Amino acid sequence: MRPDERATLLAEMGTIWLEQLGDRGQAITLFKRALEEHPTQIDALEGTARVFAAAGQMARAADAWDQVIELLRGPARAIALVARARLAEDSLKDVALAAELYRRALTDDPNNLAALEAVAGQAEADENWIPAGGSAGAPVRVDARSRGQGPHRDGDG
Repeated sequence: MRPDERATLLAEMGTIWLEQLGDRGQAITLFKRALEEHPTQIDALEGTARVFAAAGQMARAADAWDQVIELLRGPARAIALVARARLAEDSLKDVALAAELYRRALTDDPNNLAALEAVAGQAEADENWIPAGGSAGAPVRVDARSRGQGPHRDGDG
């Protein structure tokens, strides 16, 4: 078996130990073995991030997510960026970093619903106004409660 195949198998086993059997210790052992075989094995890096977060080791979890983000592109990276943003927002209390990560996620995948909802929620909480462009130039408020109804111009109610 090639090292990359062995790493994939070890990462899959680690995921089972983490998600189905709830054994973080065995899971991290398997994820580490997978990374020894193939240092850029995405599932092992993601699993490592989840184990560290579950164990309250948020800085190590953030480092693992950062490694995943560096390796991925497009919609897959957007998912990792959202996970990292949630960690920044919820556990590390770094709202500014979370906002930046959500915006980066939307750059990679403009249809990422989790990132869209997070950005809209932050804009609503901050009462953030975005210039509309166009001839009137009236500011437009992003309102998460009116999805599908389009933006609201200042004064439209």
